[in-house]
Amino acid sequence: MELIVKAVIAQRLENREHLAASSVPMTHNVPVLWRQARLPELEEADQRRLHAFGVIMTWAGRYAAPTPGGENKPELSYPLEPTQKLGRRQLFRNVIISWDDFERIYQVAQAVYGQLQPDI
Repeated sequence: MELIVKAVIAQRLENREHLAASSVPMTHNVPVLWRQARLPELEEADQRRLHAFGVIMTWAGRYAAPTPGGENKPELSYPLEPTQKLGRRQLFRNVIISWDDFERIYQVAQAVYGQLQPDI
Protein backbone atom coordinates (compact mmCIF):
# COMPACT_ATOMS: atom_id res chain seq x y z
CA MET A 1 0.00 0.00 0.00
CA GLU A 2 2.80 2.36 0.93
CA LEU A 3 4.50 1.88 -2.44
CA ILE A 4 1.46 2.56 -4.64
CA VAL A 5 0.72 5.72 -2.66
CA LYS A 6 4.34 6.83 -3.00
CA ALA A 7 4.11 6.07 -6.74
CA VAL A 8 1.15 8.47 -6.99
CA ILE A 9 3.19 11.16 -5.21
CA ALA A 10 6.17 10.52 -7.50
CA GLN A 11 3.98 10.70 -10.62
CA ARG A 12 2.34 13.92 -9.47
CA LEU A 13 5.81 15.41 -8.91
CA GLU A 14 6.90 14.12 -12.33
CA ASN A 15 3.83 15.81 -13.82
CA ARG A 16 4.95 19.02 -12.07
CA GLU A 17 1.84 19.22 -9.90
CA HIS A 18 2.11 21.36 -6.81
CA LEU A 19 2.39 19.22 -3.68
CA ALA A 20 3.37 20.02 -0.11
CA ALA A 21 6.55 17.95 -0.56
CA SER A 22 9.24 18.45 -3.19
CA SER A 23 10.17 14.76 -3.14
CA VAL A 24 8.60 11.48 -2.07
CA PRO A 25 8.56 11.55 1.74
CA MET A 26 10.63 8.96 3.59
CA THR A 27 7.91 7.81 5.95
CA HIS A 28 5.73 4.77 6.57
CA ASN A 29 2.81 6.92 7.73
CA VAL A 30 0.34 5.73 5.11
CA PRO A 31 -2.53 8.06 6.08
CA VAL A 32 -0.23 11.10 5.78
CA LEU A 33 1.12 9.82 2.47
CA TRP A 34 -2.46 9.25 1.25
CA ARG A 35 -3.33 12.89 1.96
CA GLN A 36 -0.09 14.16 0.43
CA ALA A 37 -0.83 12.15 -2.71
CA ARG A 38 -4.23 13.87 -2.87
CA LEU A 39 -6.01 10.56 -3.15
CA PRO A 40 -9.80 10.37 -2.64
CA GLU A 41 -11.01 10.49 0.94
CA LEU A 42 -11.93 7.07 2.29
CA GLU A 43 -14.70 6.00 4.62
CA GLU A 44 -13.83 6.01 8.32
CA ALA A 45 -13.30 2.23 8.47
CA ASP A 46 -10.86 2.36 5.55
CA GLN A 47 -9.06 5.32 7.13
CA ARG A 48 -8.47 3.10 10.18
CA ARG A 49 -7.13 0.42 7.82
CA LEU A 50 -4.69 2.94 6.32
CA HIS A 51 -3.56 3.71 9.85
CA ALA A 52 -3.08 -0.01 10.45
CA PHE A 53 -0.99 -0.34 7.26
CA GLY A 54 1.27 2.44 8.53
CA VAL A 55 1.67 0.86 11.96
CA ILE A 56 2.48 -2.52 10.40
CA MET A 57 5.08 -0.95 8.09
CA THR A 58 6.61 1.07 10.92
CA TRP A 59 6.95 -1.97 13.18
CA ALA A 60 8.26 -4.10 10.31
CA GLY A 61 11.13 -1.66 9.82
CA ARG A 62 12.19 -1.50 13.48
CA TYR A 63 15.73 -2.35 14.41
CA ALA A 64 17.28 -3.25 17.77
CA ALA A 65 18.99 0.16 17.93
CA PRO A 66 17.54 3.51 16.86
CA THR A 67 18.72 4.94 13.57
CA PRO A 68 19.50 8.65 13.10
CA GLY A 69 17.18 10.74 10.98
CA GLY A 70 14.17 8.48 11.51
CA GLU A 71 10.56 9.57 11.46
CA ASN A 72 9.45 12.11 14.02
CA LYS A 73 7.17 10.37 16.46
CA PRO A 74 5.72 7.64 14.22
CA GLU A 75 2.30 6.31 15.19
CA LEU A 76 2.93 2.96 16.85
CA SER A 77 -0.43 2.15 18.41
CA TYR A 78 -2.58 -0.21 16.37
CA PRO A 79 -6.00 1.31 15.61
CA LEU A 80 -9.18 0.05 17.23
CA GLU A 81 -12.72 -0.01 15.93
CA PRO A 82 -15.90 0.05 18.00
CA THR A 83 -17.83 -3.21 18.13
CA GLN A 84 -20.69 -3.28 20.60
CA LYS A 85 -21.75 -1.78 23.88
CA LEU A 86 -21.74 -3.51 27.23
CA GLY A 87 -24.11 -1.39 29.27
CA ARG A 88 -22.80 2.14 28.83
CA ARG A 89 -19.29 1.00 27.92
CA GLN A 90 -18.16 0.80 24.32
CA LEU A 91 -16.17 -2.31 23.40
CA PHE A 92 -13.39 -2.18 20.81
CA ARG A 93 -11.31 -4.62 18.80
CA ASN A 94 -8.22 -4.32 16.66
CA VAL A 95 -8.90 -3.21 13.10
CA ILE A 96 -9.14 -6.25 10.88
CA ILE A 97 -7.77 -6.11 7.34
CA SER A 98 -8.84 -8.74 4.84
CA TRP A 99 -7.35 -9.24 1.41
CA ASP A 100 -10.55 -7.78 -0.08
CA ASP A 101 -10.08 -4.63 2.04
CA PHE A 102 -6.48 -4.29 0.93
CA GLU A 103 -7.34 -4.85 -2.73
CA ARG A 104 -10.25 -2.36 -2.68
CA ILE A 105 -8.14 0.42 -1.14
CA TYR A 106 -5.16 -0.41 -3.37
CA GLN A 107 -7.35 -0.12 -6.46
CA VAL A 108 -8.37 3.42 -5.47
CA ALA A 109 -4.71 4.49 -5.51
CA GLN A 110 -3.96 2.39 -8.61
CA ALA A 111 -6.79 4.05 -10.55
CA VAL A 112 -5.45 7.52 -9.74
CA TYR A 113 -1.93 6.44 -10.65
CA GLY A 114 -3.21 5.16 -14.00
CA GLN A 115 -4.95 8.47 -14.71
CA LEU A 116 -1.74 10.37 -13.97
CA GLN A 117 0.32 8.41 -16.47
CA PRO A 118 1.18 10.38 -19.61
CA ASP A 119 -0.24 9.07 -22.86
CA ILE A 120 2.46 7.29 -24.83
